[in-house]
Amino acid sequence: MAGRLGHGFGIIINHGNGWASHYANLQSVVAIRTDLYRPRAQYVRAGDTIGYVGAREPGAFKSLHFELWESDRSRVFAPVDARPHLATWKLVEHYDAFTPAPPMARSEAA
Repeated sequence: MAGRLGHGFGIIINHGNGWASHYANLQSVVAIRTDLYRPRAQYVRAGDTIGYVGAREPGAFKSLHFELWESDRSRVFAPVDARPHLATWKLVEHYDAFTPAPPMARSEAA
């Protein structure tokens, strides 16, 4: 699901294996907004751009709100502490025309 959420946009990705991830405080979404159109399945892969991080108000620091959700026996998602799980995830580096390259380390002259 993707659509307007408070001050910005949000996306929920159902991973299909009992896990979902929730991203909020986005300035814009790349996925089709499901709050405007008839909901339909959309698929993303690791490394796909799903949205752009925004700020709560103009001039404020941009930040992403991330939650990891796990489904219980009744198939209802509930947030869990993501830190133990993030340590095991593979990092996928992805750069496109809209994503600036990471800053290069400057070497200091002696």
